[in-house]
Amino acid sequence: MNKLNHDCLTLVFEVIYNDKNSLYPCLLVNRLWCKIAVPILWRNPWEVITKPYGNLEKIKKARIFFNIVLLHLPEESRLLLKSQDTDKTKRRNPLLNYIFNYVFIKNQKIDILKKPQQKPLFNYISFCKYIKYQLFGQNFYEKVFRHYDNRYIKLLEQEIYKLLINKCYNIKCLDTMGVKYPLYKFPGAEICFAKLYELYCSSKDDSSLFYGLAKICRFIERFYIYLTTSNSGLAKLIETQQKVKYLTIRNKISHQFIRGNYGDIGSANFYNYPKLQVLQINLLYSATFYAVNRIIQESENDLQIISMDFNANLFTDQLLCRISQHCSNLKYLRIDLDDMYLHNFEQVLLNCQSLEGIFIYHYRDGNYLPEIGDNLLKILINSSPLSLFKIDIGSYNIYKIHSLRNFFENWVGRKSMWLSSINIYDYDKMNNDFNEMIEYYKHIGVIKKYKDFCFINVYNEFKF
Repeated sequence: MNKLNHDCLTLVFEVIYNDKNSLYPCLLVNRLWCKIAVPILWRNPWEVITKPYGNLEKIKKARIFFNIVLLHLPEESRLLLKSQDTDKTKRRNPLLNYIFNYVFIKNQKIDILKKPQQKPLFNYISFCKYIKYQLFGQNFYEKVFRHYDNRYIKLLEQEIYKLLINKCYNIKCLDTMGVKYPLYKFPGAEICFAKLYELYCSSKDDSSLFYGLAKICRFIERFYIYLTTSNSGLAKLIETQQKVKYLTIRNKISHQFIRGNYGDIGSANFYNYPKLQVLQINLLYSATFYAVNRIIQESENDLQIISMDFNANLFTDQLLCRISQHCSNLKYLRIDLDDMYLHNFEQVLLNCQSLEGIFIYHYRDGNYLPEIGDNLLKILINSSPLSLFKIDIGSYNIYKIHSLRNFFENWVGRKSMWLSSINIYDYDKMNNDFNEMIEYYKHIGVIKKYKDFCFINVYNEFKF
């Protein structure tokens, strides 16, 4: 019975994991409930810090977290920090100190070397499955330990990383952006990173860090890469993975970042992943376009989600051709569609018969013509696969009432659609007619959801 209770409680607590206000009181019920809830709450303690609080509130919560972390520091780390405990406090004039202490929560400086009066009730660190680094643009350590000089902060940061890596088993998510330490050399790294599932990194990170991780990690499924330059170590890490499914590339590179550079990051590395299912690209410039084009070609029809953000219209023609040729199992497509390539989009609809959701947009300079919207609606009527039902075309153009009515009439008998807000032509005159039309087609089952519907929620449903 106790075993059953433990298993049942674990399932219940997992269900309410995102509702921390309901999960926290479970700690106080009894010993069993507390024992089950603590590992769940400590799985990703960073998310409590990074929630949308004000900056001071975030710092306050980060201090509480690191106070608990420091209770776990081994004696050798304390001795090392104590040996370097000279002139550790930043020197400021009295007035600046007063202002600083007032702004940053009245000098709530963490006493790093203070020994705990008693051991923590749990080995909290061992429950962590996430290791994060940044807090609203700067790393956690510079924010929390800002009373100390930079040299001491770096030393403390290093010892905390050693603690986390030695005590955390089977880390799920790692953020290396800005990390300067050879994490793969720290004691326990082979156990800590053996089952790493998700990596947030930058191509500016030290290539030796990636080479080291490549010797340990084999099953990373999700890469979130901030791409600004070439990195052979990152290419090696990607090459060694066996289960890559999700790839997000973000960049802010100029058009001078030419075709040859992307090869150093991914030549024959990004591309050899027939099981890659999700491809998300932010800020698509020429360099990443060539990589994306190759990834799609080599995907062997396993890509299920392709999401292109800004600047994709420069390459719409070729991207749509590649997608229609190599992505027959595609389920979701977000793309910037230039009007002259509507025929390419139609080929995607005809060839991708598993397509369930589309997000079509185009940023115009005031050139919204209902005829363009009509053309898109006709293509959707004539060429959409039966699987398609999540449609976001509101930011693409404006649409005539009679064209929309014809579109809905031709949708009768298909799966009820989830439709984003639509911009209609001559809105002031047609607003009432439009609303009545939407309500009618909702009533007869053509439309299931409309308006109070943000497409990002639909996108989340496509995640694996």
